[in-house]
Amino acid sequence: MKLLLENWREYLNESPDKTYYWQTRGPWKSESQIEFGVAHVPKARPRPQTRIEEIFEEVRKNQFPSRPSRLDCVYLCENLEGWEGKSFCSYPAPGDGETYEISLRGSYNLFEANSEFWTEAVVAYDRNKREDDVTSWAKSYWEGGGIPTFTEILVSPPESAIIVRKYEKESKQGLHDFKKKAGAYLEDIMGDWFYDEPYGWDEIDPDELSKEEFMKQMAAFFEKMNVDIEDVK
Repeated sequence: MKLLLENWREYLNESPDKTYYWQTRGPWKSESQIEFGVAHVPKARPRPQTRIEEIFEEVRKNQFPSRPSRLDCVYLCENLEGWEGKSFCSYPAPGDGETYEISLRGSYNLFEANSEFWTEAVVAYDRNKREDDVTSWAKSYWEGGGIPTFTEILVSPPESAIIVRKYEKESKQGLHDFKKKAGAYLEDIMGDWFYDEPYGWDEIDPDELSKEEFMKQMAAFFEKMNVDIEDVK
């Protein structure tokens, strides 16, 4: 409950900056080793398909020089919904990976790419070793646009991708507990009339809402009741 209340206050005071996500390949550092709000995502390691990376970089330099280089960037995601969200990331991360919320600061270069074009280039090269095929897929990758299969977001320089906090999905039980506690508080100070249908209490359903939607609706309800949500202990 304490964590939920802290997240609630962070939500009410958060900046309008867009949140991105970064996932590690396996366990990373302990939280005590990360200075949240200061530390940045480390530069991504080039993929093991060295020649394919070289061709992608050649195409970028020659035809799309304004795009961030895959050899000097970090890979981020807009959401954690995997296939359904057309995202390279899903939660929980595979292989005991960790997920972090990221904020972009300062001057940076961002490019949204369809990672499926990289996959097709790898398959084509493994099949026939024709570099022309890889070049064609690289051009499609750097052109961007269209409807992506899986989106990967390249950001350069890595120092602009600041690690804000570790992402841990709230359980629905935590939202239920908070709503129960908030309801009991309102009953103590104003009776139980607010449960009546016209006021919309039952419409705030933790099982049907995301944490963000739940918080928004709870904030709106308390405002309608002229009660400060911060008084719920």
